[in-house]
Amino acid sequence: MIVSTVIEVTLGVYALTAAVEGYLFARCRTYERVLLVAAAAALFSGGVFSDWLALAGALPLLAVARLQIVRRRLALGVSPS
Repeated sequence: MIVSTVIEVTLGVYALTAAVEGYLFARCRTYERVLLVAAAAALFSGGVFSDWLALAGALPLLAVARLQIVRRRLALGVSPS
């Protein structure tokens, strides 16, 4: 119970920080920042449903940000690792 709570709060703080700073592996667009704030709020609120909802909103954003980095590195001729 305590471990899951610590993980949820840590992810929530990370999502909120990324939304405020506007940077999640790469610059965030406005709609991405709004989704990150919503995900952070859901993670802070508690409950299994809100946690799954937050992860369903945040994980695609992480994937898109990572893809942006890979594309940028490939365009520069650098290894995408």
